Amino acid sequence: AVVRLGPERRETARGAPGCDSCPAAPPRMDTEQAIRGWLQADESAASFLSRTLTDPVLTGVPFIDQHGALRAGQLMEVCGVGGSGKTEILMQAAVNCALPVESHGVRFGGCATHVLLLDLDGKFDTLRLLKILTARITDALGRRGGAGNDESNGDETNSINQNNARISDAVYRESVGRFRMIRCHNSLDFLKALAVVGRVFERHETNAGGGYGETVGGMTDGGANGNGNNSETFSKKKKNEKPPRRLLLVDNVAAFYWLDRASRREHGAPLSLHTVHHLSAEMLLEISRRCKAPVICTKAVVVSSAQQQGNGHQSNGANNGPNNQHQQLNPPQQHKDFLPPKWTSAVTQRLVLDVEREGQGHYGNHNGNLTDSRIPQAGDRSGRGGVPASFVARWELPSGRPNARYVVDGEAGIRVCE
Repeated sequence: AVVRLGPERRETARGAPGCDSCPAAPPRMDTEQAIRGWLQADESAASFLSRTLTDPVLTGVPFIDQHGALRAGQLMEVCGVGGSGKTEILMQAAVNCALPVESHGVRFGGCATHVLLLDLDGKFDTLRLLKILTARITDALGRRGGAGNDESNGDETNSINQNNARISDAVYRESVGRFRMIRCHNSLDFLKALAVVGRVFERHETNAGGGYGETVGGMTDGGANGNGNNSETFSKKKKNEKPPRRLLLVDNVAAFYWLDRASRREHGAPLSLHTVHHLSAEMLLEISRRCKAPVICTKAVVVSSAQQQGNGHQSNGANNGPNNQHQQLNPPQQHKDFLPPKWTSAVTQRLVLDVEREGQGHYGNHNGNLTDSRIPQAGDRSGRGGVPASFVARWELPSGRPNARYVVDGEAGIRVCE
């Protein structure tokens, strides 16, 4: 606290002579101009909001979008049995986000969002993704109209068709350019991919010509710069420029769970089972906040609650009449998560996909409403083995949202049954 020693007295920072115990005073500004400069705002509120806020993301799946768009900081989990349309939801979300909102005067209804998919299952069908994209583009151009079959206007029709072909090719290239996929073969690959998600997004956006970020420093093929730190953006963002929209998709986050559970029992394993899933949950939340990208993860379950309940009723007797039907009106049991609690607490929205069997024609939701009891006809086949099946999407988190009945169509994808 002592700043000057004199021959006659000792002065402190507070000016009290001979006071050794007095605390030091805060530093004083010399002029009023320095104070005003320190109090001056760095940017306006409008500039701050335009720089930090991102537009919400729509998936194109009706029973998801009707409850609001996805925003940064949200982690949505879609779980269900095989063939229930989990990966189909990811494909439709990827296509809807990659498509432009409007291009060449044609409205495509997309989000113009950069999409990154982490494929843990190794079963993601890119040809199916391109098929859905082509169908969306063709449908948008068909709604535009203009192409006719009148032979007298053959030249005009050919000109319109050629124009539509050029537009379709341009939109196709633009949409595919917004999609990236990383395939992971084990849990360590998954953690490595999560560590470089931010770099992949930035390199993707820079190559797309958006100009949002100019890469600083060397970037290797793996995206790591020696430390693998994903918390930094490693780019010089233009001031007052709105950040691009992003979406991160993970296909089957539990793909390596049972394999890790068996192998981690051996001594000397580099990573424990809980360490892997704790890190993945923390890193996904960090990515969603830092990169401003909502996250959608699928998770395969062995047996759904609807199957367990249906099998129990069938074992008691298939010809119980009204009593059996009354028992099936009871809502299914809640989904029991087998992943560690850290992952369960990180999920902000959970959508459970259950198989609807023929004996479950009337399916009740949490609000007591009944969905359509029509059994899918031959045209509603799921495409996997040609077996007709319908499913029920049930919101477990947040609770209270109505259920939705849908089928997985080979051409149209997810189709809601009214």
